[in-house]
Amino acid sequence: MLNTRKKLVKDKGATPTELDQEVAKALFDIEVSPSCDIKADLKDVYISGAKDVEVKHGVAMVVHFPFRVWKTVKKIQGRLIRELEKKFTRKHVVLVANRTILDKNFRRKGLKVRPRSRTLTAVHESILDDLVGPTEIVGKRTRISVDGSKLLKVILDPKDKDKENIESKLPAFAAVYKKLTNKEAQFMRQYNFVMAHEDHNRHKSSNVMASSMLNTRKKLVKDKGATPTELDQEVAKALFDIEVSPSCDIKADLKDVYISGAKDVEVKHGVAMVVHFPFRVWKTVKKIQGRLIRELEKKFTRKHVVLVANRTILDKNFRRKGLKVRPRSRTLTAVHESILDDLVGPTEIVGKRTRISVDGSKLLKVILDPKDKDKENIESKLPAFAAVYKKLTNKEDKGATPTELDQEVAKALFDIEVSPSCDIKADLKDVYISGAKDVEVKHGVAMVVHFPFRVWKTVKKIQGRLIRELEKKFTRKHVVLVANRTILDKNFRRKGLKVRPRSRTLTAVHESILDDLVGPTEIVGKRTRISVDGSKLLKVILDPKDKDKENIESKLPAFAAVYKKLTNKEAQFMFPTA
Repeated sequence: MLNTRKKLVKDKGATPTELDQEVAKALFDIEVSPSCDIKADLKDVYISGAKDVEVKHGVAMVVHFPFRVWKTVKKIQGRLIRELEKKFTRKHVVLVANRTILDKNFRRKGLKVRPRSRTLTAVHESILDDLVGPTEIVGKRTRISVDGSKLLKVILDPKDKDKENIESKLPAFAAVYKKLTNKEAQFMRQYNFVMAHEDHNRHKSSNVMASSMLNTRKKLVKDKGATPTELDQEVAKALFDIEVSPSCDIKADLKDVYISGAKDVEVKHGVAMVVHFPFRVWKTVKKIQGRLIRELEKKFTRKHVVLVANRTILDKNFRRKGLKVRPRSRTLTAVHESILDDLVGPTEIVGKRTRISVDGSKLLKVILDPKDKDKENIESKLPAFAAVYKKLTNKEDKGATPTELDQEVAKALFDIEVSPSCDIKADLKDVYISGAKDVEVKHGVAMVVHFPFRVWKTVKKIQGRLIRELEKKFTRKHVVLVANRTILDKNFRRKGLKVRPRSRTLTAVHESILDDLVGPTEIVGKRTRISVDGSKLLKVILDPKDKDKENIESKLPAFAAVYKKLTNKEAQFMFPTA
């Protein structure tokens, strides 16, 4: 078992999966086998992980090796694959080295030069060589479709046709490459490629697409070659049909118009279809918006059609993109204003009002031109406009809708405050919560109540009594009170700060959360235990004076579960033993 562990080293002490352990054991068994001819080479070889990838009619097992041992693995790749496939029958085995990609911001990591081998393109090229090994690649072709999507055709050496059962592995190579790089690829033999090319030339005339299909494609251009959906294709076809219709009075305008996508948005009592147009054609679309909507609604009955232009929002870090000035039309506010104008078009907006609720949520009231009330069936589209605007702008960040639990806790807090027998009335006057959530604990539930940091000083004074009062209201729940704190990462200067307060670091915030959730009990000691696999466990020792107070003993598992939920760190809470 100990020797098996030597064959598996996970990154950053991550927990090994069952498959990782099986592959490590198989590697060790191959090494100690008397008939093994790669014994010497396998001595210092170990894996960093393994995973299964589903392939048509089977499964491919991808085994990852640290880059430092890859030179050795490369020499024995073919024989090692054969040995592993004997151990894992019905699985195609693929060996790949771990490589790190450095993006264009490599200087932040203290590097002056980015090695060419660490670019995205170079790493993807190397992955390609790894997964087909020991077979060699003799050619590559990139096919770009009309919609902009790319397909990489990888031509393998025909000499290796019958070796290693390569022919049956071609679909596995494609699936694994897609999984690792998110790129489409097709693997083939050289003779297959030549035959396919000749066959294409021989039957070129019979394989030409119908002109209507070709023209339909011209009406749809997806961003970055994304795969068009069925709805995209239906809308593109409808647009083409409208254009070629003899009775169409917007023929000339539609000639150069195409869409970038379409999607359905659920509305109360129906569906709204949002059609997106590239900004470069929007000026033309705007002129014929009303008539185009009518034509599309004839094609898509029972759907409200909304036309919107694609616009790019530039955030405050626009200088990184090489821009000196951010156009006002590219700000978040300006883009949302433009979306509003687009979706109600051709109706005009004559007024806007913003209503701010007690909980901080905002509601924008948009007043449309009453002259258009009876035109284009606008009255029935108002709920659709609201749903689409919500979908496209997600205007609900600040003042998010409170959950049922939030409202229950707020009501309980108010009831405690107005209770005649309440001895913390004065302190609760200016106290309010920012949210509450339940955390599942073994044999129960813990309720975490979050308070804004500005009121935490007051809450801290009455923490013990407030917990008791809330636990009377929420029986069978352990109540934990925590302050909201903001963590500033190492890039704090982007937010206009010259110095990062020590209290805003990740470590400091996690320490404060620890103090909050055990309050009013005090922490008298901490120990960090590091396991063999690198995982850490924080042991938190509480003041023994409070052992019998506030029913703390029964809350220890709740503290651990909540701390794990809030910080993603393991902790064990205990009282010191005599």
